[in-house]
Amino acid sequence: MVPDQTLSAPWGLGATYAEAMGEGSPAQWQALGLEPLPTAWQESLGSLSQASIGITRPCSPVAVRRVLGGTCIHRSEGVFLQLPYSVLWEVLTVCMFAKQFRSPAVILLPIAEESCWHADLLPQYQEMGLQFQEALPRFGEQLGVELSGHWQEQCGTVDTIEQAGLYGLFAPFSDDPKRLSYPFGETDEALILKVYESYCSLYAMPRMGIQPGDLFVEGIHLARSVLLGLSNRATYVATVPLPSPHDPQQFLIDLPHVPRLAEPYLFPTHWWVNALLQCSFGLTLNALRDAFLDGLAGC
Repeated sequence: MVPDQTLSAPWGLGATYAEAMGEGSPAQWQALGLEPLPTAWQESLGSLSQASIGITRPCSPVAVRRVLGGTCIHRSEGVFLQLPYSVLWEVLTVCMFAKQFRSPAVILLPIAEESCWHADLLPQYQEMGLQFQEALPRFGEQLGVELSGHWQEQCGTVDTIEQAGLYGLFAPFSDDPKRLSYPFGETDEALILKVYESYCSLYAMPRMGIQPGDLFVEGIHLARSVLLGLSNRATYVATVPLPSPHDPQQFLIDLPHVPRLAEPYLFPTHWWVNALLQCSFGLTLNALRDAFLDGLAGC
């Protein structure tokens, strides 16, 4: 399904998808520093532009040398088969960009951050990090992408971030005052802010640091954490989170019963997500799920 209305130029179809999901408006994106994709980027990305919303600090597309992006492993309790389908989409989005630019891809894994939330699951999450590091290169071989994973042993810090900027980190476009000020007043406010800063540090301190030619690709709903971490040191393309195929206004992960990798989910054949993946890899989301789990099985 495609939203009924399309934003006027220069914002494209990806921006239309994001706005339908409640993830901001052109004015809000621009307030964060995002601008529509320049013509050179649209031409370089081709059909991949429909998964893109906007860009900060645009370099020349030909200057891209590495593509990086994170994935949200929450709600999994450190068990691979409990990972939501959104994890796979996040990995694949980074890989689509990397393949388009013929560049290596790095997946930033919030292992330390999830372990901090759930200290009792520390061994499970650390094992998950090791499995990802082994499985991602195998998966990348099937996709035609040099793929690796990176995660931190402990929560990181970012000197350039002021604590006040962390409130409402993951609700950048909300109009709810409570969400915008979260975790103010919570009993574990200090812990939450510590983990929020560490999420930002994933972008600030990837393997080998931020390099010339680095392109960060991340969902628009996480834009503030990316921008705080990068501090204007690299190009960032905000992308479309995985929507429900039956309701373009809803995140797939927010469905009453979250689709997980343990079982194939019935996705429509004619869905823009599948069309985009087939264009890049020749496979649908469920076929790519099978390939992803095959890589994990070898660990």
